[in-house]
Amino acid sequence: MNKIALFPYQSSAVGFYRILQPGRVLVREKLFKEARSLPFSGDEQAQYYEFNDQLYLKLTENADILWSTVVYKPEYITKFLNLREHNTNRDTKQYCKTVFDMDDNLYAVPIDNPVQQQVESLKHNFQACLQEADGVTVSTPQLKKLYEKINPNIYINPNGIDFNIWDKLKTKHTKKIRIGWRGAFGHRDDLELIRGALTAIMKDYDVTFVTLGWGGFKSDFPVEKHQHTESIFDYPDKLASLNLDLAIVPLVDSAYNRCKSNIAYLEYSALKIPTVLSPVENQKGMVALEAQSNFEWYQALEKLIKDKEYRLKLGEDAYKFVKENYDIKKLSHPLAKWFEELKFRDEIKPPKK
Repeated sequence: MNKIALFPYQSSAVGFYRILQPGRVLVREKLFKEARSLPFSGDEQAQYYEFNDQLYLKLTENADILWSTVVYKPEYITKFLNLREHNTNRDTKQYCKTVFDMDDNLYAVPIDNPVQQQVESLKHNFQACLQEADGVTVSTPQLKKLYEKINPNIYINPNGIDFNIWDKLKTKHTKKIRIGWRGAFGHRDDLELIRGALTAIMKDYDVTFVTLGWGGFKSDFPVEKHQHTESIFDYPDKLASLNLDLAIVPLVDSAYNRCKSNIAYLEYSALKIPTVLSPVENQKGMVALEAQSNFEWYQALEKLIKDKEYRLKLGEDAYKFVKENYDIKKLSHPLAKWFEELKFRDEIKPPKK
């Protein structure tokens, strides 16, 4: 295909992993000739770029695909439909197709999540956005099942790792073992899930517990706390600089988490950091140690702390697994094929009665 226009409105990890990075790799793999994107800072605080007709007309000129994170404002939905129509020529059957990406279960956002109240008021809007799209991309099978009643043209595009970035990074092993967790405010209940296991491990072993992101975890043991970088572009270096020996990905088994991707595990594994995780949906079947009860979490952490050879091997095996199954370069080829075969909604013939 010729050109894809990228709209990573969430100028953060979501916009990067779901739109910007895969869009760039589509060009790098010569699956698209060109990709143009909205200005992207990678800053968590960045907001929508207000529609500027000249900017958007230039950005989408002769585009085959308009690919965006989901939008909630009715005027944005209308603008995308107008841009699609502007770049479509029905006489020559040259269609511009609009695709929106949905990365969360917005019907099950936890009550204490900061965005929950906002989402409740916007449900009609995001449903309209998905309904009007030619196609929808999601990160997990559960999200496809959830939203395919709104739009049947859904493609599961897993989050991937660009090893051109991560293979350049190195971690150092220090004398004192470092256990790491990274997460935002919305994941604090997940960390609280294993408070008992962490407290016992920190009491029984001379190790350091490190957090990246949400720093409000209160404990009876010292916690080395780090803030997220201002830009997602600096994030891989920051994670590597923590020099973790092992990492944890606890998840409460909820409707919201069952739709989440395994991105934290992928990042740790890209750095060859062995992981203990909760076997919740998309974390099942990974090359990692699984734990559910606090007793199992303690056992898994203890095994990795005491057995250095096993710890290093698990990290190496996890890296190989992710490179084989989640390399963004490999994921880009079936994605491009789906874009190519995606039907323009107005041209889909209704089934015969």
